[in-house]
Amino acid sequence: MIDAPAKSAGDIPRELRPWVDADDPPRFTTRPSVWAILLESLGGLLLLGLFATLIAIVLAAMGRLGVLGPKLLGGVLLAAALRLLWQSVVVSARRYALTRRYVLRVFGVFARSAATVPVARVQHVVLHRTLLERLTGTGTLGFATAGTGGIEIAWVTIDRPLARLEEVRRMIETCRLQRPEPVVIGLAGGVGSGKSEVARAFAELGCPVADSDKAAREALDRPDVRAKLVEWWGGEVLDRDGRIDRKRVAAIVFADADQRLRLEGLVHPIVRQGRAELRDQARQAGAPAVIVDAPLLFEAGLDAECDAVIFVDAPLALRQDHVRISRGWDQAELVRREKVQLPLDEKRKRSDHEIVNDADPARLRAEVRRILDQILACRRGNGPEPLGPIAG
Repeated sequence: MIDAPAKSAGDIPRELRPWVDADDPPRFTTRPSVWAILLESLGGLLLLGLFATLIAIVLAAMGRLGVLGPKLLGGVLLAAALRLLWQSVVVSARRYALTRRYVLRVFGVFARSAATVPVARVQHVVLHRTLLERLTGTGTLGFATAGTGGIEIAWVTIDRPLARLEEVRRMIETCRLQRPEPVVIGLAGGVGSGKSEVARAFAELGCPVADSDKAAREALDRPDVRAKLVEWWGGEVLDRDGRIDRKRVAAIVFADADQRLRLEGLVHPIVRQGRAELRDQARQAGAPAVIVDAPLLFEAGLDAECDAVIFVDAPLALRQDHVRISRGWDQAELVRREKVQLPLDEKRKRSDHEIVNDADPARLRAEVRRILDQILACRRGNGPEPLGPIAG
């Protein structure tokens, strides 16, 4: 079933609200077909049947099949019913959506997650149909982005796939043509590589900067957030002035991964809303781009919000000097901090552009302007190719 487009934040389906901004409601939503329950359970049911058959053969050889056969059959039927029931819960928890900015896939029963791809990055939308999907009239839509060479998000086993393929492709083309917001550029790199310097260079070119680290710190000072943290962890998280003691909060969340996720679930939506508001302000001001400066861009999944990612590189000696002067870290602390992040080679591989920050301000600014011009030229007409053909 295709839901009607949301007209306001209150009309956004509950399952999508944590991942959809109020100013960018879904234009298209759907769910997997009920056939997905059977198709995704089929392998497990076949294994269950094979296991039951082997047990039946053993019982027959022992002359006990007549006695234990009914119990075996009852156990197999119960296990099959439980398998189908659980799969129905898993499938019903999925939701697929298309907004003006993003393609989304929301999933998870106990822990809800979402995979997103910016519409501007979608290069191909393809339809793949297995034999069983063809027999059941279902299919899977795959969304591939420029430069990846593969499917980043898949809407698995949906009804009327041919009609929905055409509708989604038409909506994506329309969103590309009507998309008024500035390009979103993320910054990634090693600790102390100078991402803030690059962000300042972009700001000088009229690009507002979303500083996620600063926004997260400011979120802790909100009265509602402060009250919630005191409710969770007691008054010891407050300093003498009645404000949140960040060191005490850090000690709690770094010692307990569940508490860290709890805090992120409270703060991240506030920070994300701040980025959305900044995009709106940038659009109204006619800014060419919005810069996302986040300490853990890839690790936090913020690259999914970006139209392009720039990897900021710097010589190790220069990075050591940066963190020693600005943060008081020695080399061992720098190494320790980087061990909990993605390797630099992986960050570089997943980025679209690279800037070398070698302490030459003039060259850095020239590189920032060159890359910004390149990204904007891609947006104006040399970007992703027309959406690709039907496959499968």
